[in-house]
Amino acid sequence: MAQSPNVIFVGVPLRGGITDYIDHLERHLEGPFERIGFKSQYPFWFKKTDRGENAWISWWNPLTWVQVGNYIAVMAPRLVIFKYWHPLYAPAFGVIRRFAKYSSVVVIVDNVYPHESFPFQRMLARFVLVGPKEKRIPSLRRDVQEIQGLILGAE
Repeated sequence: MAQSPNVIFVGVPLRGGITDYIDHLERHLEGPFERIGFKSQYPFWFKKTDRGENAWISWWNPLTWVQVGNYIAVMAPRLVIFKYWHPLYAPAFGVIRRFAKYSSVVVIVDNVYPHESFPFQRMLARFVLVGPKEKRIPSLRRDVQEIQGLILGAE
């Protein structure tokens, strides 16, 4: 029987800077590790796919969010890490993180808000970034201030 993962990374693409960052983290954390990525990360009109071995999440399909959440609840890893960079993924990440009842949750934040305004961005960011057990690691000083504003309810 395979050993349960000690750390699960959620929402990691197959390539790019976020993936390189997660590769680096794995070298400094105690494994074993598992990555759960996107089955479809972009709207169909972009014709892009990021499919890997554990590509379960569709940003638009809540059934996949519950499937991943249930998997995390059963596996009960010590740590679940999300890499948050856009509110488009907030509904999926927000639902999935609520299943991690027996795990520590860390959200690594690249942008609290996107560079271009996005509908409901504040509400969506709160859904992922504000919770009783979340630990947040902001990438930029601006992100620290924006997260504090979300927590305190400031505009």
